[in-house]
Amino acid sequence: VLTAALGMGLVSASGWLGGHLAYARGVGTDTTAFEVASPDWTDVAALEDVSDKPVCVDAGGVAVLLVRHDGEVRAISDRCTHRGGPLHEGTIVDGCVECPWHGSRFRLADGQIDRGPATRPQRAFEVRAVDGRVQVRAVADPGSLRTEPVTGSAGLNGGGSSS
Repeated sequence: VLTAALGMGLVSASGWLGGHLAYARGVGTDTTAFEVASPDWTDVAALEDVSDKPVCVDAGGVAVLLVRHDGEVRAISDRCTHRGGPLHEGTIVDGCVECPWHGSRFRLADGQIDRGPATRPQRAFEVRAVDGRVQVRAVADPGSLRTEPVTGSAGLNGGGSSS
């Protein structure tokens, strides 16, 4: 009985610690999973200010990396999905941005992983220029918390308020 009680105590403590680390501290999770990017076009910078040096801009509360690569302006989430590193402080290597913290590489064209330790791709943004200004909007990421956040009035069941 004592061994069983000790075993249950250890299992309970381990479960609590694992839940706390995953849900409260975000250890091992996509650090951008709960960022809700706007599906609408958002003005973020002057077109002339975007160069081959990555910059971080704000797109409605979401940090976005902007860079001109091979003649095109590219935009992906600026916070590394691995541990939240600032990608605009990284380097551009073979069409990818390399995170300055742990070396993960993400393709500028679509945010996909080129090299780990990251296990989740970066959110990609569509880019357009209007009257000399750069505008971005989030590319749909079906089935993820990014497009179906568990916040606000929707709740866990996905239902909203009825009118």
